[in-house]
Amino acid sequence: MTTLFAEEPLRGTSGANPAAIERAIRTVLAGESLLVRVPAHVGARAEVDLTYRVRCVVWRGRDASRLNEVVKVEWYPGGGVPLPKLRASVESDWNDDGTVRVLRLEGGYEPPGGELGHAFDVELGHRIAEASAHDFLRRIAGELSAAKVNDV
Repeated sequence: MTTLFAEEPLRGTSGANPAAIERAIRTVLAGESLLVRVPAHVGARAEVDLTYRVRCVVWRGRDASRLNEVVKVEWYPGGGVPLPKLRASVESDWNDDGTVRVLRLEGGYEPPGGELGHAFDVELGHRIAEASAHDFLRRIAGELSAAKVNDV
């Protein structure tokens, strides 16, 4: 299992509760699928601009400590694309030094394709996954800011 962690600052809002995050995610999804955009730099001079559609399932659940309510997300690639299924939690929290409210995604995926898939993930796939997660969080944060959500 490859771990995925991403954070995006929440601008124009002091935080968001799980219900607000879930509403923002559903707005970004506009149904059950998500068009994932991946603007990723590969090395010093190469760029990859990928777009792919995933089917998403969203619900509220508990974090690993079972103390905090979070929004759970699973996405499944469509169209026979050899991409992994992602399982993650999304929540609003303070950054590590406690100075900025962030939207945080924590989760993981199993790269498809056995040993070859794992080798690809080490070299490039993980960067694609991170760029996908950041794009997803940016869009959710944008929805929360546009809604002027200020509750934690």
